[in-house]
Amino acid sequence: MQSVELSRIRHLIRAPPDPGRRARAAGPPGGGASGIIAPMRDASGRVPTVSVVMPVYNEAAFVEAAIQSVLRQTLTDLELVIVDNGSTDQSPEILRRISDPRVRVFRNPRNLGSAAAGNRAVRESRAALVARMDADDIALPHRLEKQLAAFTAQPKLALLGAQARHFETRGPLLVAIAPRAVTRRGIAWQSLFSSPFVHSTVMFTRESFEAVGGYDERMQRSSDFALFSRIQTKYQVANLPDALVRFRHAPRPLLLDREYDRLVRSVIEHNARHVLQPESADAHLRQLIAEWPDFCLMLRGAQMPGLPLERARLSEFISAFRARVRELHADPAADREIAVDAKFVLCSHAWEAAWRRRPAALRLARESFVQAPLFASWFLVRQLADGAFRRLQRLGG
Repeated sequence: MQSVELSRIRHLIRAPPDPGRRARAAGPPGGGASGIIAPMRDASGRVPTVSVVMPVYNEAAFVEAAIQSVLRQTLTDLELVIVDNGSTDQSPEILRRISDPRVRVFRNPRNLGSAAAGNRAVRESRAALVARMDADDIALPHRLEKQLAAFTAQPKLALLGAQARHFETRGPLLVAIAPRAVTRRGIAWQSLFSSPFVHSTVMFTRESFEAVGGYDERMQRSSDFALFSRIQTKYQVANLPDALVRFRHAPRPLLLDREYDRLVRSVIEHNARHVLQPESADAHLRQLIAEWPDFCLMLRGAQMPGLPLERARLSEFISAFRARVRELHADPAADREIAVDAKFVLCSHAWEAAWRRRPAALRLARESFVQAPLFASWFLVRQLADGAFRRLQRLGG
């Protein structure tokens, strides 16, 4: 099967890049020269079918397993481009021990940010198809083969994600994360709230990545959300129904930075205008669309002083936006997908608000039980189980 796939994918493969181009290009954003650890280039200049890019920063506990999951893929015609983003733990030593000739490792002199490391990894890669991989996740063996088959079958496809299974970091369980939409309208719907793609599952064309400017290096969080939103506006995107990655969620502090809020707000506003088309909506819906970016930022944890934004209004936004998507694009399969996701959105935000003891959390929790009793009950059980596990950890420690 692999030989058939390779012959059908030839239309995507470009000539090898000029080897002097990167040397002539400016250094990484933020200044300074980036050194190279043991580069191993194909002396023949042959371009691999897929480049897997993996930024690394202080992932000594997980990076070796992540690398091996890539090297053990059923699709073997690949390169793995790793950018060590100034790690201060044992990651550089682990990377130096990798002897597989398909692996090429580069090192930034300091942490230049995740977006800059991602851009450098893509820039150093050679294939027309690029697969993103996080250094603490595990790619399942058929991941690249299945994604390559999808690109072969759909020549206009520019970005492809998949489902993921979640390593539960607070306990021993491996649980499913929120399902990513597989219909075109379902993907558009999910982009109103957050990224409809799990970052570590995506494969994209180099052409689309370069055309939209790559990762926004001003964003130290959510640069993937911004990138995928720009690609989604211009190109065909999709998600596979298969779980192809085991995803490790690392707890991160909320960012309350005004510049970050402004950049994320612009992404949310762009997606809302693209999906909901306010210019042809009635006055009430136009008002909701105008309010949505600030409301969504509040849901994500931003401080919005002076704005009368009640979290309990979330169900109003969800109902209005569902009706608008249905009005613009009748698609029964997407309607079913969106109905399920709408319940997940409502319940997840309700119980996060309750856990963080935010204003109006109780009203939102009650609303979640009215609108989606099964989902709300599942989230309640998760919260109770999480609390019990934390208590056991304290007792054991």
